[in-house]
Amino acid sequence: MKKVTVLSFLFLPIFTLVLVDEISFAQSNQQIADSLQANINFAQKDTNTVNSVNRLVETLIDLNENREGLEWANKGIDLADELNFTNGKQKLLINKADHHTRLGEFEMALKVLEEAESLGYNQNTQFNILNKRAITNSRMGNFMVANQMYKEMEAIADSVGNLEQITTVKNNMAVTFNQMGEQGKALQLYNEALEISEKLNNESNVAIALNNVGNQFQSLGNTEQAQVYLLRSKELSEKIGQQANLLRVYINLGNLYKDKEDYETAIFYHQLALENFERQGNPGSIIQSKYNLGEVELARGNYEKAREYLMSGYNSSKEIGFPMGIYYTSSGMGRLEQELQQFDLSSEWFLISLDIAERMQNNQGKLNIYEDLYKTNKQAQNTPEALNWLERYSSLSDSLQSDEKNRLIAEYEIQFGMRTSRQQNELLQARQLQQEAQLNSQRWVIVSAIGGVLFLLVIGGFLIINSKKNARANRLLKIKNMELEELNQTINRQKNELENSNLVKTKLFGIVAHDLRGPVNSMQSLLYLLREHDLSKKELDELTADMENSITENSTLMDNLLGWTKSQMEGHQVSKQTFKLQICVRAVTENFKTRCREKNILVVMDIPQEMELYADYNMIKLVIRNLFANSLKFSKSNSTITIVAKEQGNHVQISVIDEGVGIPDEHKSKIFNSIHFTSNGTENEQGSGLGLSLCKEFIESHNGSIWFESEVNKETIFTFEIPNALSKKENLVENKPIHF
Repeated sequence: MKKVTVLSFLFLPIFTLVLVDEISFAQSNQQIADSLQANINFAQKDTNTVNSVNRLVETLIDLNENREGLEWANKGIDLADELNFTNGKQKLLINKADHHTRLGEFEMALKVLEEAESLGYNQNTQFNILNKRAITNSRMGNFMVANQMYKEMEAIADSVGNLEQITTVKNNMAVTFNQMGEQGKALQLYNEALEISEKLNNESNVAIALNNVGNQFQSLGNTEQAQVYLLRSKELSEKIGQQANLLRVYINLGNLYKDKEDYETAIFYHQLALENFERQGNPGSIIQSKYNLGEVELARGNYEKAREYLMSGYNSSKEIGFPMGIYYTSSGMGRLEQELQQFDLSSEWFLISLDIAERMQNNQGKLNIYEDLYKTNKQAQNTPEALNWLERYSSLSDSLQSDEKNRLIAEYEIQFGMRTSRQQNELLQARQLQQEAQLNSQRWVIVSAIGGVLFLLVIGGFLIINSKKNARANRLLKIKNMELEELNQTINRQKNELENSNLVKTKLFGIVAHDLRGPVNSMQSLLYLLREHDLSKKELDELTADMENSITENSTLMDNLLGWTKSQMEGHQVSKQTFKLQICVRAVTENFKTRCREKNILVVMDIPQEMELYADYNMIKLVIRNLFANSLKFSKSNSTITIVAKEQGNHVQISVIDEGVGIPDEHKSKIFNSIHFTSNGTENEQGSGLGLSLCKEFIESHNGSIWFESEVNKETIFTFEIPNALSKKENLVENKPIHF
């Protein structure tokens, strides 16, 4: 992992922060925060107190004290509400969103920004809110969405000719393109920002732009050009006293000289940055500098010194609750242990990094750790585990390239259809207004004619004839209006059909891209190992069993996808027939006998031998298959799965009971309501999240119902009940285990 990527991630919004709120280094940020906290008095209920709280919340952003920042923001918002101080509340909400973003709480950040926007805005506030949204989406990996917002910001800045705002947009867009891997486009945007800053003769922004361009040349591997721009930025920053940018130049120069293997100079600049950050009392930047120093020491083989810096940064990150610090320092420790061939320790550190990346929804971070874990297990000659991480890397890499584009294409199609329908509606409304104006004019003529009758009988006779003609015209206009109303209803119906069609297509693209790619990649990787490696009999048996399980999973997933797609495109067409339930259940359990044998699962059927159902055989078989696969997935080794069927009046109840891990309360509401909710099984088995949602649809199409009961670490019972029109007979129950 390159240090350039690290810096761009840690300091993603830094350009905007420097531009909007230049830091004064005569007094450290920690001293400013301490002073503000000592002087804020909530007993003094006025707008000055709200503004002081907002200044403190901003300062805590620079100190990476995000939890404390959220507490102060909430106190300030409560006071602003009490004073009806809308402007102060809005500023606090925007800064509160910034704290959520830095903690990786992206959905909460977007929700807070939406509340801030609802309070109304001028041009500057709209620009600021859009900028925060774009930064949050960029950190979520929604790069195309972020760039669309940056284009909106650019249009706002262009409309008022605000060149400084345009410079901000270009710099932040460059960061996003960099993360998308389009480094050439990023360099172009940085250069455009530099040209605008030079035209404005804004030396502070020129120094920042020179730093950005130099950093970009470094990421492209052009160290000579990078050195020229970074040294120019350093010289100008020193001249004008631009301390914030100067410290970032020190960091980038340290990384540059590390890449050039001039480790002494690299250490010099990183130490210089660390000393300044320690004087400021900025814990996040101190952690970053220690991480960078640890990476330099690791590169030159000074492992003990590298461990000292990385562990210091890791412990400080845990102490202040700084997720990104934990992510980078633990990944650095993973690479250190990998160099020392301590592969178990290396994997433990990488798993800590992966946990942070998953909690922060940082897909690029997850991708990097998947690659690190693959390399570690490959070096350790742990072939199955290396394959596991390679599969995850391939699946996520493909998903990142296609999911966002597919989602936006579908979104734009819906927007285009809605826009066309809206334009047609507006045209119809304009015609109706024109006809209403004509009707009003004609009514005025009728009124005038009636008045004329009172004075002139002759003229009145003429006006009566004219009135009859107008009445005929009115009837024709009413008929036309009715035709236009019918046309309007037709257009609205077509619009709804278009929206529904596009939503179905979007969900289908998402499911296929998200769920089908993983099992196929798994099969591809297994075949690659069989073809390219000379495997022992034990390894061959393990991989053959994995392949059989993968084929079973693929078959289940394909049945689910085909069933769901057909139900979405054509609706549920139930084709009922009479069949024996026990035969249907045995057909399902036979498909899973290998997996049951591996986990040593005992399957017990408590079903009357002659019990018959009158239902759609394929739908019921798919429901039982999904419920059984789910129980097997979450069952512990050496446990039992029981399938029970019994009559309840004119209905039949079928239950699948396991002794697995159970379902936590916080997940119960998602079981039947989301086609994307899924979790790994007891042996890391994966699923698509589609099966249970499809079960619910199929059972309801039989006028039945499905439910579950579960206790964590005890048992889970999934039950469905459907009407059965067949006459019932007393049957002996065959209650015996099935051994696989």
